[in-house]
Amino acid sequence: MATERWRRTRFGPSIGPTCDSKPAMLNLARVSPSIESALSQPPETDALGASVFSAAVVARIIDHFRRNLGHPVVLQDLGEEVGWSTFSMIRAFRRLTGTTPMRYLSLLRLADAKRMLLTTKLSVINICYDVGYESLGSFNNRFRALVGLTPTELRKLYDTLDPSLLLTDCTCSGSEPMLHATAFFRSGHAYTQLVDLRRVRTYEFHPPQAGQATVSFGIPWSPDPLEILLPEHVYRTEPVEYGSLGGPSWHGERILRRSTAFDPPVLPVLAADRGMAAVHSMPVSKH
Repeated sequence: MATERWRRTRFGPSIGPTCDSKPAMLNLARVSPSIESALSQPPETDALGASVFSAAVVARIIDHFRRNLGHPVVLQDLGEEVGWSTFSMIRAFRRLTGTTPMRYLSLLRLADAKRMLLTTKLSVINICYDVGYESLGSFNNRFRALVGLTPTELRKLYDTLDPSLLLTDCTCSGSEPMLHATAFFRSGHAYTQLVDLRRVRTYEFHPPQAGQATVSFGIPWSPDPLEILLPEHVYRTEPVEYGSLGGPSWHGERILRRSTAFDPPVLPVLAADRGMAAVHSMPVSKH
């Protein structure tokens, strides 16, 4: 498998290949007829600050990212394709997803690395290059900062995880056991700068500390370790910043909702909390 190295820019370590390939163009014509007319109109902001036009454009950008993870991405080119300035595009994208386009793309690439680690026998270094990193050390550090485990630790957890041990931490939603966790992120960087991860029951909520934001997650329990480590369905709350709670003493129940197409991929491993001690006691391979 070809493993092109990617050029670095101010947006992060993995924006596009160093090869001479041209950036893939965003095809806004590939949208449903119901929104074609909206795309031809200037954006009109609703009470939530997001118009049908904005949602359609952001959805196409995300789809473009997913279909072209191996191509260069230039924000200015995307803005020209949709007829927006880069600033307006970033603002609309962040309003709907909670993060910037390039951070979202970085999460998609690391999510793809997570998928390859769990479903292929590719070496870590090949996956590292495939998702755009030039340094294995940088890739390992970035992966662990967002997933909670290094690539090698994730594979070891997959090999050793006994899902039945997680049942005691699950709650029942109808007839389906659910595994819950709260992720703590750096304030203003929900999903992109993980600080801590704690497994909790659905009625428990650990509020963010100063300088933090929290997102609570829930996934259906499964006897298959792969379905726990790479869940198809993820439930989540909206990010809560420390200041929005009026201080650190707020406690209460959080309402989980099903993830939407606009939500960033979930990288933290909800099953890692119990398995961390065993995983970290093992020697870490360089590959």
